[in-house]
Amino acid sequence: MTTTIEIFLNHLVTNNYTAATDMFPAELQAAMSHTPLQMMIAGKYGEMLDFSLQSTAESDGILMATVTANHTKGDAVHQVYADATGAILGLAPLRFNFNPSMPPANATYTAEAVTIGKGTTWEVEGLLTMPQSASKESPVPAIMLIPGSGANNMDASLFQNRPFFDMADYLSSNGIAVLRYNERTFTHGVQVGQVFGANITMQEEYIEDALLAAEILRADSRISEFFLLGHSLGGIIAPKIAELAKLDGVVLMASSPRPLHQIWYDQSVNATKDSLAAGTISQEEATAALGNLDTQLAEAKEMLKQPAEQLKDVLLFGAFPAIYEQSVIESLPLPIIEKNTDIPVLILQGERDFQTTVADDFQVFLDGTAGMAHVTTRLYAELNHLMMTAQRQEGPLVVDVMEYATHGKVDAQVLRDIADFIRGAFNG
Repeated sequence: MTTTIEIFLNHLVTNNYTAATDMFPAELQAAMSHTPLQMMIAGKYGEMLDFSLQSTAESDGILMATVTANHTKGDAVHQVYADATGAILGLAPLRFNFNPSMPPANATYTAEAVTIGKGTTWEVEGLLTMPQSASKESPVPAIMLIPGSGANNMDASLFQNRPFFDMADYLSSNGIAVLRYNERTFTHGVQVGQVFGANITMQEEYIEDALLAAEILRADSRISEFFLLGHSLGGIIAPKIAELAKLDGVVLMASSPRPLHQIWYDQSVNATKDSLAAGTISQEEATAALGNLDTQLAEAKEMLKQPAEQLKDVLLFGAFPAIYEQSVIESLPLPIIEKNTDIPVLILQGERDFQTTVADDFQVFLDGTAGMAHVTTRLYAELNHLMMTAQRQEGPLVVDVMEYATHGKVDAQVLRDIADFIRGAFNG
C-alpha cells in the first residue's frame, strides 16, 4: 500500500489529476465530480513540487502515511490514507506553512505580522497592512476580511488568484488598514476535526477568531473606525459578527441570505443539468440524480426541525453537519441587518457568479432590504464568485469551478466601491 500512496503522490507532482482521482473508490470520485481534485489540492496549496514519505502506520486494514511536501504556496505535512485494496481514501493536511503575498517594493503601506488568539489552542497567523501615514494623531479606518467555506488562507487564494491580497493591496494603498488571517480550519484542520468532528458550528469556525481579530484592531491607536468584509459563507455570518463586535459597517461579497442546505441543493441541481446538457450523463441518470436531490432536500428540512441534541454526527446531503447548519440558520443575515440600522451594509454581487446567483441569492437580498436606508447594493456585469472577470463560456457546464485556475484580479470598480463605502461616500 505504501507504493500505492507513492504512485498517488507522484501523480500530484506531475499534475496528472485524472490518474490521481482514478485511485479513489467510485463513491469518493462521485463526491468530487463537481470539485475536482486539482482544485482541492493545487487550488488551495499550489502545485505539489515534491514529497518525502516520513512514516507509515496501519490499523484495521487502513494505511496512514505521513508525508512532507513542497507546494508553490508553501510547505506542508499531509496524511494520506489507503485501504487494503490500494484505493486512496483521502489526503488531509496536518500543517501548512503558507507564504502570503507581501507588499510590493514601492508600496506606501507596511505589513505587520499578527497572531489571532495568541496563547490559545487555536492560534492563527495574520497580516495587518497599515498605510505609512497612519498614526495615533492621524488614525485611519480599518477593515478585516473573512473568507468563505473550506480551509482558507489569509489571501483566500485559489490557484494563482489571491483576492484578499488584491483587496489589502488596493485599500492599504488608499489609506485603509486591512487585517486578514488564516482560517482556524486552515491552520488546525486535523485538530479541529478531532475536537469537534461533525458537531462544529459557526462559533468555532468563524465567530471566535473574528471577535479576537476585532480586539486587535480596537487596541491599535492608529485605527479609527472598524469594518468587516465577508466573502461567500463569510458574508452570511458577517452581519452577526458586526453586531457582536459593534463594528462601524459590513460588506457582504458574493454571499447569500439563504441556509446552506438550500444553496447546496440549487448548486447540485444546476450542476446535474449542466452535465445533462453537456452529454456527460444520460437523461435517465439526470432524472435519478434530481429525484435523489429532492429526497435529500426534504429529509434535510425535516431533520432541521429536531433539537440540536438529536442531530449530533448527522450529515445533510452527506456533506455537512446538521448542527453546523442550525448555527448558520440562527445567524442568517437579513434579520440581523434589519435589526441593526446603525450598521451600514454594502452587498456586492457578480452577474456571472454560479455559486451564489443573482436569481437565487442577490434578488432575495434586494427584496429583503428594500427601503432600508442603511443598505447599499451593487451588481457587476461579467464578474464571478471571486469578483473577477468570468472566464467560462455561457451555456453547458455553467458550473465550472476550474475557471478559477485562470489568473485574474479583483475588479477595479469593486475595490473602489469598497473604499468609498468605508469612507462613508454612500449609505443606502
